[in-house]
Amino acid sequence: MGLVWRVGVGIVLVTLLAAGDARTRLYIGGMWPSTRNPFYFSAHADLAMRMAVKDVNSDVHLLPDHELILELYDSQCNVGLTLYQMNQILTSSRTAIALLGEACSPVTQPLAAASQYWNVSLFNFVSQSVKLDDRTEYSRYYHILPAETALNQARVHLLKTFNWRKSVIILQSSDVFTLSAKDLQDKVFNTSLDLPDLRVLPDTNDFNEIAQQVKETNVRVLFGFFYEEVARQVICTFYQNGMSAPNYVWILVGWYNSKTWYLANNDAVSCTNEQMKQALNGHFIVNFLQQTSDTTKQILKDRTVSDVVSEFRQRANISSHTPFSETFQQYSAFGYDVIIAMARMLDLAVHQMTATGEIHRINQFSYGDEGVANVFNAILENKSFSFEGLTGPVVFYNLLTAEEKRHVGTVQIQYVRTLVQQANQTTNVAVFHNRGSRVTELEGFQRIPWTTTNGEVPHDSPKIVSEVSDKGTFAAVVVVDSVCLILAIGLLFYISKHRKH
Repeated sequence: MGLVWRVGVGIVLVTLLAAGDARTRLYIGGMWPSTRNPFYFSAHADLAMRMAVKDVNSDVHLLPDHELILELYDSQCNVGLTLYQMNQILTSSRTAIALLGEACSPVTQPLAAASQYWNVSLFNFVSQSVKLDDRTEYSRYYHILPAETALNQARVHLLKTFNWRKSVIILQSSDVFTLSAKDLQDKVFNTSLDLPDLRVLPDTNDFNEIAQQVKETNVRVLFGFFYEEVARQVICTFYQNGMSAPNYVWILVGWYNSKTWYLANNDAVSCTNEQMKQALNGHFIVNFLQQTSDTTKQILKDRTVSDVVSEFRQRANISSHTPFSETFQQYSAFGYDVIIAMARMLDLAVHQMTATGEIHRINQFSYGDEGVANVFNAILENKSFSFEGLTGPVVFYNLLTAEEKRHVGTVQIQYVRTLVQQANQTTNVAVFHNRGSRVTELEGFQRIPWTTTNGEVPHDSPKIVSEVSDKGTFAAVVVVDSVCLILAIGLLFYISKHRKH
């Protein structure tokens, strides 16, 4: 009896294990800079992506007969290393149904160009170069994060709000920033504002000359279009040339590594921490809103935004008191959404090919099967492919028309004070909705704690104010001038009356 019982239990266990292995595995080859990352994208993105994979595999309504496996390689924002890793993925015995990566646009471009020749789709949620929108060059590339240019309508609104007619763009030479700077100038050109002056940083670390050039323009509203490491060097150099808060206002990108990015150790920066705080005490950051404000939205059948946020906080050791809008940083929420997008695409493809009796072509996908790759493309390029994600409505930005792109993206404008007891003080000023150019004021433009001496809005250039130090002298000059004017009028009258004589 005991032997029969043990044999029965063994059979049940084998059956359960077999059932557990019945799902077909679909591999995603990911290339992501987890370490030695010069552009400081969030390490939390790894966690967000893995959470999304877990949530997909736990959802019985999404890919119920398949299991997603995400294999991440540390690509370090290095072109050579990433291409080597891509080759490893594509020559492995485990065929990748899709690729994910990279974070840095210069690295993403060769990956996107190569993926089409392997008939494999490359997904992305960080790279913002407008060049990647070229469907001829990158026909199997898809990204969900709007380009850097989508922030410019909010930047123009900021200039208009404070009547800052004059501004200067300090630009690091990179196509991400170069194209965004040109787009900003184009948008300003169609307003009553002056066209922003453009200054390109040299390849060297000596920025004194460009600081002096900007200083001579007398313009005090400065757009910083540069990566984080260069940002510390530039802002320090400008400070050393007498160009800092509260007289100068920096408007920076909002995706640097942490709230105190300006305090990071850097041998190329000669400013102390206190000097860096002074240089930036009262600057703006402009960035995409990292997640939807509606926490009740369902992302998956049994997962709401609130569910994902709670788990993410717990696993990332983020305090439950952290504001909802600050839980996800450096686009990690977009990392969650891009995995969900891939899963939804695959789910639709599975249904289509099951109906035609061709599901085996997905289960045993090969890079030579252009037909399956075209099915994926057709699903992704269908205008109806959209869903509510952690970041709000998710669409593939590079598939939109120029007009449609103008209405995508929700932008957050924040004002940061650095000379405070805590790490810094951030005021969530407003949210700019590109759709309809609508503005939602949070704490509001009227409640900004300006760091100027009088607490008023700083000027875009020095204001000339006449001041008389000796009021007695001024009164005497006015009297003499008045007498002279009266005598001159009298003399003219006399000459006019007696000129015939």
